[in-house]
Amino acid sequence: MGEIGIGIIGAGRWARQHIAAIQKTPGAKLVALAARSPETAAQAGAEFGVPIFTDYQEMLARPEVEAVIVAAPNYLHYPLGKAALEAGKHTLVEKPMALHTHECDDVIAAAQTSGKVLYIGHEFRGFAIWGKVKELLAQGAIGTPKFGDIQLWRYPYRSGAGGWKQDPAKVGNWLLEEPVHYFDLVSWFLSHTEPRSIYARASSRTPDKEQIFENFSALVDFKDGSYVNITRIITAYDFEISIRFTGTEGVLKASWKGEVDISLNPQVSITLYQYEDKVEREIEVTKQTGHAFELPNQTAAFLKAIETGQPFVSGQDGRKAVMLCEAALESLKTNKVVSC
Repeated sequence: MGEIGIGIIGAGRWARQHIAAIQKTPGAKLVALAARSPETAAQAGAEFGVPIFTDYQEMLARPEVEAVIVAAPNYLHYPLGKAALEAGKHTLVEKPMALHTHECDDVIAAAQTSGKVLYIGHEFRGFAIWGKVKELLAQGAIGTPKFGDIQLWRYPYRSGAGGWKQDPAKVGNWLLEEPVHYFDLVSWFLSHTEPRSIYARASSRTPDKEQIFENFSALVDFKDGSYVNITRIITAYDFEISIRFTGTEGVLKASWKGEVDISLNPQVSITLYQYEDKVEREIEVTKQTGHAFELPNQTAAFLKAIETGQPFVSGQDGRKAVMLCEAALESLKTNKVVSC
């Protein structure tokens, strides 16, 4: 397979991370950008030296654009992803895949009709540290998992271009902005079973932040009897993810901590404790890991999916994460356990 020409829809902070990843990935070539405003388009055109379009449909019509990355605000993921697939382009849609499961179904159907690859940007699956956690769980390092705890403590959200992250019509709901990552991770870690129900709670510091769910927790029960607590706090500082599992034969703990989410020198650790030998062992993470390092891996995985037709993160994976967010939101509204 030769070079794949990639067009990106979006020119904000995260789109620029994708551009940097493309530049580092053999076989990928940035050939076009679509930006909403003439000012942003002009700036991006001068900076990256590729054709810039303020009408994404014009970009999709270009034959040199073989694949598309949708890196626009959440509410645009569904229409842009669907349009790219209908235009016959392999498509990577940033998380969340869409704002609702019925929209996810439309995008999946568009991929099936077009015969093109649909890849969902749950990039945490590509982190070396979380990949090692997945590997250890799959190998039975702690026996059968019985309980898990996933926690994110971080600084408040940025407002996003034009303030979209503070706009409920554009963000969808704030569970789709970040907890969606952790719903996807736990589904991946426990892929041998399926979620059965969710009970969620949330609070905020002030009344004007209530619907942002600054402090959020969800208890997810699985059909095999295991359960996982997911907590996301955006009233803290720094950026720290802690993941812990206990099983029938041991305990697994992993942590990633940096000043920001794209830190170049994060503190990373994995420890494994097995009940039989009663020894805590440090598990080496041999690669630098985090947003600043792993996005090229996602780009390479996208290229491989184009070649093989088998995406590492499928449309069905993206749909499941959105479905869990919907169930958690219903639980928050009703204060009841919600079936998945």
